[in-house]
Amino acid sequence: MSIELAQSPDVTCVFDWYQATTRVGIDEFQDTVSDVYDYADWRTTKATNNYHHGAQLVTGDRVVLTALWGGPNGSNVHAFSTGYEARKFSSVLRERLPNHSVTRADGALDFIEVDAWDNIERMALHVADKYKIKVQHLGDFHNKLDGRTLNLGGVSADVRSTIYEKGKQLGEDPNWVRVEVKVKPPRLTKEQFNKGQEEPRIIASRLQPVELFGCTRWTNSLLENTTGIVAPSLPLRSWGKTDQQKAYASMLAQYKNVFANLLENHGSPSAVGAQIYHDLKALKK
Repeated sequence: MSIELAQSPDVTCVFDWYQATTRVGIDEFQDTVSDVYDYADWRTTKATNNYHHGAQLVTGDRVVLTALWGGPNGSNVHAFSTGYEARKFSSVLRERLPNHSVTRADGALDFIEVDAWDNIERMALHVADKYKIKVQHLGDFHNKLDGRTLNLGGVSADVRSTIYEKGKQLGEDPNWVRVEVKVKPPRLTKEQFNKGQEEPRIIASRLQPVELFGCTRWTNSLLENTTGIVAPSLPLRSWGKTDQQKAYASMLAQYKNVFANLLENHGSPSAVGAQIYHDLKALKK
């Protein structure tokens, strides 16, 4: 399939959401970004996510970005921009405050051609089946009038994909379909930090939108199936999990029934733990 972006044909993949924590306070943040936006003003908004203060930069009725700061999260500004505004905001942040850490970034690909939905849906479901990815159907799949949406990946997953009929959503070209990848980089574990590994959220601050598809094998496969492009592989889960954590998760999956029986026989989690460590001590001797 071909890629065509409705607003800017010379761009193939763009940020549709960009959210990050900076290392500056609100005064420096506002001074840094305000002069980039013409005819924009700051207004107070409700703070969320345990922040105590919030402000939005607005142009008319359009919200350019939202900034949060203060409280238990500290004085450094946490900011985000969505939709079309995320493109400029991501550039401003990368140019003027490059030492930021990304908590969420969405990359969007737009396809405008006859049968775009049918073709992309078929490819997406093939990828989901191959990699055993959870699929959620939303919207008008019966009459196919008001638009359809496919969500791939769990709600709490580090990486998800949303495919939807953007044209029908906006009342424009019904053949306009958008494929999004949504990435939420994890924090470093203490062990990874001690080993000097780079923070995944810092790595994400350097990725181009299309490179977000390289964060998992299945999103890279989705990209390749729909565009023929293969993104550099940067498995997101390897950023956040050590070998020990992976081994632990494998052990739980393999022996979950054994642990359930131990709990039933011993009566409490603490008793199970005491028995396990008693047996390990005896085994060592």
